[in-house]
Amino acid sequence: LDDDIWSRALLINDFHQYEPVEYAEPSQKTEIWIYYTDEALYIAHHFWETDPSLISANILRQGQSLQPDDILAVVLDPYLDRRNGYRFEVNANGVRWEGLFQNITQIESSWDGIWQADASRDETGWYGEMRIPFQTISFNPASDSWGINFRRAIRRNNESIGWVSRNRQVNPSIAGTITGLQGLRQGRGLDIVRRSSGLLELSVTDDGGREIASRSRGTPRIANRLLRRVRDYAEVRAGGVVDVDVARAALELYEVDPLGLDRLDRSVLVALCDGFGGGPVGLSTLAVAVGEERETVEELAEPFLVRLGFLARTPRGRVATPAAWKHLGLSAPASAGQLPFDDDPSD
Repeated sequence: LDDDIWSRALLINDFHQYEPVEYAEPSQKTEIWIYYTDEALYIAHHFWETDPSLISANILRQGQSLQPDDILAVVLDPYLDRRNGYRFEVNANGVRWEGLFQNITQIESSWDGIWQADASRDETGWYGEMRIPFQTISFNPASDSWGINFRRAIRRNNESIGWVSRNRQVNPSIAGTITGLQGLRQGRGLDIVRRSSGLLELSVTDDGGREIASRSRGTPRIANRLLRRVRDYAEVRAGGVVDVDVARAALELYEVDPLGLDRLDRSVLVALCDGFGGGPVGLSTLAVAVGEERETVEELAEPFLVRLGFLARTPRGRVATPAAWKHLGLSAPASAGQLPFDDDPSD
């Protein structure tokens, strides 16, 4: 925190308690700084303590749950869809934990993101830094706004301190917004494909890796799933070597198109455009049309279609955008893209 860079960083210090008493004054002073370059997001914190000997810092193994410890947790929602995102945690020993939000509150802890953190203690409390490379996470480079939130946990008095909260919750749906993020370098998952192919002892050319990464939605979990599918194909039909032609053939076989849309995504778009004239149509009706549960469409297909600009949520239901019609190779009606925002929600 002595580096000159932090004197020019954005300071956030308007925190409040959300557990046990929401919006009460925190028992301890809390400060967080944010800074970014074209390669990474940097977050520093100083968590003041009236008695540093009471800091809970028991966990020493990287990746282990930090539930027993005082922590800083950072929530990132790079697509600003208020549903998905990432959670990064660090304790006073500098031990890291990370996870992927699946549906606002459920977190997949098996995700293994590449990022760095460190922490130290002194007579004022504990402090540290995080570095989150943009190559580690998925985001839309055309957008300069992300959802972001912070949680400080003090275990000795079961206190949680947050920046934005509602109903004692801190997650992607309840977060602040950071704007002005420009010139970010997006890794598109290639580092993940390279690392995982090494673990799988799979030979993947650079072009083959880029092809898999480009269809993975920039999400490590999806990149790893597609890599395993391509591996199975390559072992049977290509002698176990994955080049760009093998990757394309395998992904086409598994119905993953160049944008990363899969069978469910396309089924939703086709039903919306062909079956309902582009909408608006209620989510439950749309789910029945594609033969899936409402939750499946809402959690697996809809967020990505919204990110791509193919689907819009409106009070009267879901609407296909002109880009969706174009992607399907269909002629859009004159009304496409005219979103009905004047009625009350029906679904």
